[in-house]
Parts: sequence; structure tokens; C-alpha cells
Amino acid sequence: MHCSVAKLVVDAEMCAVGYRMAESPRWDDADEAMEAVHDVGSSGHYLGHPRTQASFKRAFLMLKLFDNNSIE
Repeated sequence: MHCSVAKLVVDAEMCAVGYRMAESPRWDDADEAMEAVHDVGSSGHYLGHPRTQASFKRAFLMLKLFDNNSIE
């Protein structure tokens, strides 16, 4: 039987994506999110808010194999 290491790595990444998609939404930090809405108001943006910066890695799945950064 033959095993490809590259296929194993890609399969592991796809399993991580499937696991992440199967998780239920988290509602435990809804109160903090509403405080951020109150802090920013209608004239600001959320990208610079500390709560957005803290929850970025949780909100998006950043795969290790498929890196889209430039070579430089």
C-alpha cells in the first residue's frame, strides 16, 4: 500500500475545514459585541476596534498549507 505525505497534509487541512464548518455559532460573547457596536457608533468602523482585532483568528480559518502571502 502506498501513502503520499502531500495527500495526507491536504486531507488534514480539509478535515480542519469540515470540522470548523460543523461547529455551531458561538453566542457567549454577544454582550461584548453589542458593547463594540455602542463604542463605534454610526460614524466609525470596526476594523480598528480592539474586540475585532482580538477575535479575528477565531472568526476566520487561516489554513497553514494554502498560504496566499507574497514571496517578498
